[in-house]
Amino acid sequence: MNVLPAMIVVAVLLIGGGASPSSETLDAEQIRALIKKHGTREALHQIFDDLKSEMALADGIATGRREWLAIAAELRPVSDGASGETLCMSIQEALPRNPAGVLELMRGGVFGAKEACGMYGFGQIEDARPTSVILGLVDIRLKAVAAVAEPSLDEQKAVCLRELSHLRSRLEEVAR
Repeated sequence: MNVLPAMIVVAVLLIGGGASPSSETLDAEQIRALIKKHGTREALHQIFDDLKSEMALADGIATGRREWLAIAAELRPVSDGASGETLCMSIQEALPRNPAGVLELMRGGVFGAKEACGMYGFGQIEDARPTSVILGLVDIRLKAVAAVAEPSLDEQKAVCLRELSHLRSRLEEVAR
């Protein structure tokens, strides 16, 4: 029996102060604790080192709930490549659920209009769904953003609606 791998895991856990976050219990409060303990950049790396944790983060942000959007805002400046793309797709998913919250992130400069409104969320890479389904997702976003009545977000609303309209036009061209 080879016990060396088990010993290495135990040593890493003891020395490293714990394993990657568990997605079974990963919630906004735990991510906040992880950020507080390790800093934003290291917390992001730990989350993205574990696929289940990454998916829990993405799904949480996609809910559009205020605490999750705040986490997205905190993680975005230290994100890169895949983590940045995941955060953007999560924000795009949050857009129809909390359009004012996403527009607030745009106003704060955390996410640009193209990042928040220029695509349609999860599945946009190699999406096999019919274009009509994707157009429906864009229409839901257009309707949600158009319904935002907060005057302080009028500029972000207009820019987001333009992005979504451009996206819809591009998708219609593909459908022809």
